[in-house]
Amino acid sequence: MKYAVGAFGYTPNDFWEMTLAEFNVMMDGYIWRNYQERVKMAEHARWILSPQVKQNKMPDIEKMVGEPPGEKEKRKKERELTTKNDLEEIKNNMGI
Repeated sequence: MKYAVGAFGYTPNDFWEMTLAEFNVMMDGYIWRNYQERVKMAEHARWILSPQVKQNKMPDIEKMVGEPPGEKEKRKKERELTTKNDLEEIKNNMGI
C-alpha cells in the first residue's frame, strides 16, 4: 500500500479497489522505470568521467546500476531447468 499511495499517488481507497494483478503490473512498471533512470544516470556519469579515465578502465554500466529487473530470477530458473535436464540424462544413461 505504501507504494500505491506514496510512489503512484493513489488514495488508500483506490488501492483497496484494485486487484493484485493490477498492483503487480504497476510495481513491475515502477521497477523497470527506476532501472531505466539509473541506466541514464550511469551513462551520464560515464560521459562526464570519460575525459579523466582511460577507456579500458571505464566502469561498465551494469556494474554501476546492477542487473536489469528479473534477470536474477530468469538465470535461477534456467539453472534449475538445466540441473533437472542433466539429472534426467544421467538417469537415462544409467538405465534407471
